[in-house]
Amino acid sequence: MKQLLILLAGLLAGPASTLLAQPIPPTSAGEKAHYIFTVYTPQNHQEATIWRTPEVELTTHRLINHADSTAVRLLPVRQTTLRTYVDLGAAAGAMEVVNAPGSPTLQEVLTYDQLLAPPQRQLIESYLAIRHGITLDQTVPTNYLAQDSNGNTYPVWTATAAPDFRHRIFGLAQDTAANLTRSKGSSVSAPELLTLQWDLPATTPAYLLLADNDAPTARLARADSLASLQLLERRWRLEATGTVTTARLIIAPRLLFARPRTGERWVLQLTQSNGNTYLPAEVLPDGRIAFDLPALPTGSAYLQLGLSCRECQVAPALPIDDFFTSVQLSPNPAPAGSPLQLRAALRQAAGLIIVAYDAQGREVVRQSLPSTTHHLTELVLPAPGAYSLHLRSRLQQRRSPHHSLKVLVH
Repeated sequence: MKQLLILLAGLLAGPASTLLAQPIPPTSAGEKAHYIFTVYTPQNHQEATIWRTPEVELTTHRLINHADSTAVRLLPVRQTTLRTYVDLGAAAGAMEVVNAPGSPTLQEVLTYDQLLAPPQRQLIESYLAIRHGITLDQTVPTNYLAQDSNGNTYPVWTATAAPDFRHRIFGLAQDTAANLTRSKGSSVSAPELLTLQWDLPATTPAYLLLADNDAPTARLARADSLASLQLLERRWRLEATGTVTTARLIIAPRLLFARPRTGERWVLQLTQSNGNTYLPAEVLPDGRIAFDLPALPTGSAYLQLGLSCRECQVAPALPIDDFFTSVQLSPNPAPAGSPLQLRAALRQAAGLIIVAYDAQGREVVRQSLPSTTHHLTELVLPAPGAYSLHLRSRLQQRRSPHHSLKVLVH
């Protein structure tokens, strides 16, 4: 069976074109291909063919070898994805793109009729990852590479330097030699949570990439409830390469677990080698918050959101033995048919089952959430009335911890 390398996915900031592919010119359409780099977005959950050669067919669910009637099952995805197919045989076939109802949207396809050395393949995958906002597989820390005028590669995202920051990697680039321009981007894994943008740098090449450590977007558990600044657990790492101009980071607070109390304001802690700088938030008309990042020197910097207030009301602490350390539902009361946002913090990671019953005891809503310490989801209750909402952890024990609350819908 041919080898298939599966990479994670990203978000496209603009229309793609194979004509812009750099730094290695791809093969002309219709010629045989040893390497096929495919960036696509599924249309639905149904299996659909993406491309085929005389011997092999790639679908959204399988890689099929027609020569020996075998297939490799692929994990179906819902987001833009990069898959790299490698044909190490001597008689690679020409690739044909399939355009049929239900076919995935092809963002970009690059084919090569030569066998690429590992650094060349990594260079092309890095180019596509940055161009489309894709997070490459970081099971083994994988750097993102660019190429200088002498043909030598150099890292623009040094994953090996801080392997904890391997989630939702995306960024900006201005590299005329690679024909790569990306002035606005976000991660396909959380496209609405963070957006990074800049005015194009005057000097090329310039790269600014960002990733997080996958910690909860909740307040630090050890935070002093009376402190004037309470930081969130999640941190982001920035890596700048070249002459990087000022940039703007836009965040959607409604997608964060932490919620500001009365009087609190969002701030962003920027940590560089010379210490911390605190950036104030600009509240945009749509409710998002924006931070203006200064021009960064080549190297790494770190970001951490916080809530700042000197005279804020502090919520009473729950008993130390309470498994549900925090449960918040808003709005309550709520209009019928409108989404209610539920946030539940657990003392240890566990899946969560959420069930809503109406006044007659009939089940009207059920959700099952995967294991984590901080759950954030939305519920819709269909009609006016009083409801009982029950939260139960999915711990493997006879009596799982549970929590109940009343909801009024008008």
